[in-house]
Amino acid sequence: MKQIDCDVIQDLLPSYSDKVSSDATNKLVEEHLKTCKKCNAALRNMNKEIDTEIVENQDEQIDYLKRYKKNKIITIIFAITLTIDIILSIFIMSIIAFNILRDTELFIDVNDVNTEYMFINEYDGKDCLEVYLYSEKYKRHPINGEKYEVVDDAGNKTVYLKITRSALAIDNGMGYINGRNEIFELDESVKKIYIEDKKGNLKEIWNKDMKVMTSDEWKHWYIDSYAPKEIIEEYGLNYDLDIHTVKWYYTFLWRDLYEPGK
Repeated sequence: MKQIDCDVIQDLLPSYSDKVSSDATNKLVEEHLKTCKKCNAALRNMNKEIDTEIVENQDEQIDYLKRYKKNKIITIIFAITLTIDIILSIFIMSIIAFNILRDTELFIDVNDVNTEYMFINEYDGKDCLEVYLYSEKYKRHPINGEKYEVVDDAGNKTVYLKITRSALAIDNGMGYINGRNEIFELDESVKKIYIEDKKGNLKEIWNKDMKVMTSDEWKHWYIDSYAPKEIIEEYGLNYDLDIHTVKWYYTFLWRDLYEPGK
């Protein structure tokens, strides 16, 4: 076979190296390589360059995947941290807002406060005035208050309940508290009882000349003359029940049944 020029063989080497040349070309190249050191060297260098390029490409891909994985992990950690921070912030702000609302006292006019019931009851062997203060205007807000006394030179005592209302409605398990049950200890020195608002307005709710039912009288009046028959029949109201049970039906149950949402 005629010796083929090295330049021709080296032109064929790339196809031969990539294994895309024909069988005839392969045979021609291989016959030449058996005797030509120059072309053998060229083929080795060519394969070496290809291997190096493949390795470099693989290294680049590996580096890219590592960077991608690292960035993804950082992104996930950041997202989780941000979510936790947002949840904690909302939780803390809710606690702060709740405490602010709970502790906020808003003005309520004494003229908007009514007495739902009032009777004389005995506590620890002492006569006490028991009264439920309720405001139709400030529904679903409990009336709060603090007592203080003023005694004149003659020893006569006037009792005051300075009222406010909380900005946050309170659910006591039986519904929202709409008012305040208050007990005032009575003795010979107590002449008058007032409720007072934060502006100093006064409303008298009791004085020593006022006729007030005893708790037993109030219970009989409530069952005999005031409570609807369906309330009495359905819940078995009777004289043997203690005053607080009867009062509970009056203050909470009846209002929930006949005036829902108040």
